[in-house]
Amino acid sequence: MRKAITLFFFIQFSSFCFFSYSQDINPYVQKAFNLYQKGELDSAKYVMDKHINDDDLITNGQAYYFRGFIYKRYWQKNDLENKESPYREVAYQSFIHSMELDTSIDNLTENINNLKYLGIRYFNDASDELNKENPNYNLVISCYNNYRKIMALVDTSKADLKKTEVNFYTALAS
Repeated sequence: MRKAITLFFFIQFSSFCFFSYSQDINPYVQKAFNLYQKGELDSAKYVMDKHINDDDLITNGQAYYFRGFIYKRYWQKNDLENKESPYREVAYQSFIHSMELDTSIDNLTENINNLKYLGIRYFNDASDELNKENPNYNLVISCYNNYRKIMALVDTSKADLKKTEVNFYTALAS
């Protein structure tokens, strides 16, 4: 547990450093970042949603990264127990889109770290649901499929993914 908490804070800190030292920050992204720092997640989310399709942001990987970061934090703070949270889904899709738009090593590293976190949470949610007395199998499969998609993108160890997949389907069949 201590290791997980340390990893969480490392990812949060490195994400702040990455964003804080980036150059050419769009004014709307900067505004959202300032609101985020003040703890005004609803407002930060609103600013990003209102402007993410603007001409200068629609192809900006950093904007999508930060949108994902805001949504991830919003989900953690307000909707963590909801295994079908739309906020987690927006975070997940935003990090993936950010990686597609900006392939710089810093951007890829930050997106991969955040996606791994979300992937592990999807896997844990699938496992938790599967261990219930009357599990929602559609939810289990959905969470596991999201985990698998994420890990296929960010984890180079395909053997581990295959092993996890075999174990998951064995547990699902029991």
